[in-house]
Amino acid sequence: MFRVSDGSIQGVRDSCRRRYIDGILQFLREQYPAVVAELSDTVILERIEWGLRRVRRWGVNDGRAAALFVVTQFAVGPTFHRYPACAALLSDLRLPPEARVHALFHADAAIPWTDIALGRDDGAWLEDDA
Repeated sequence: MFRVSDGSIQGVRDSCRRRYIDGILQFLREQYPAVVAELSDTVILERIEWGLRRVRRWGVNDGRAAALFVVTQFAVGPTFHRYPACAALLSDLRLPPEARVHALFHADAAIPWTDIALGRDDGAWLEDDA
């Protein structure tokens, strides 16, 4: 009989998580070089982890939706979720958590992305706004 130890399962989970986070890092380096050019991998990884913790507060567990949230933090600012239009969508209990993140990018959402980006506060990375 084939047995898998709890330690082996955790090792696989950790490996998958590292690959997932490294994938987000690589995407940011390739697609948003100006945003991350002056940041070390350590800083970027810390911010990715922070973003993943943040999006889980809304119950988002889907990898694509979580990555989209994190990339948006880098693209327009770490506190984009505080803007009223974004906060309203992310808190809309009529939608499943993953759908809330994707709804931010529907044309009818009318999110003021340019205004959000202009008001970005990169000093707000890692702060707790629970």
